[in-house]
Amino acid sequence: GRHHVTNILLAIAVAKYLGVTHDRIRELLKTFRPMQHTFNVLEENSITILDDTYNISPLSMKAAMDWAAERKEKPKILLTSGLLELGNEEETYLAELGQKASFFDRIIFTTDSGRASFAKAAGKEVELLGDDTKKIDQGGLLACVGRMSVHTIRRLLP
Repeated sequence: GRHHVTNILLAIAVAKYLGVTHDRIRELLKTFRPMQHTFNVLEENSITILDDTYNISPLSMKAAMDWAAERKEKPKILLTSGLLELGNEEETYLAELGQKASFFDRIIFTTDSGRASFAKAAGKEVELLGDDTKKIDQGGLLACVGRMSVHTIRRLLP
């Protein structure tokens, strides 16, 4: 994701400071692969999937939403485990992120925690993932943010 550019530039600066050549830096960058489930984009069953399920934070969720907002695929669906363990700030983050998520055609939570606050801020229904949850239409985008299994994601694929 775009938010990693700063990290890469910092790593290049440190490598240069330590005397690593430009050719070696280029070689290492070509082989770099992010950790699994950290902003990985893949395509499956004609669905573009953002797999950012390693962990979740307000910052990572914002980055996923920024990325999804710029994409052409339709419909756009957010699948999230929601934000947990944010203490006194939880409602503030849910309100901010819910407003930001209003462009999604569908928002689906894997748990009920925070769902009502997110829905109120988004100004739309937020579904709770269940056995009767409608699958995603082909050609769509599925932004998966927060802890969840691959099995959970596949439940929504056509």
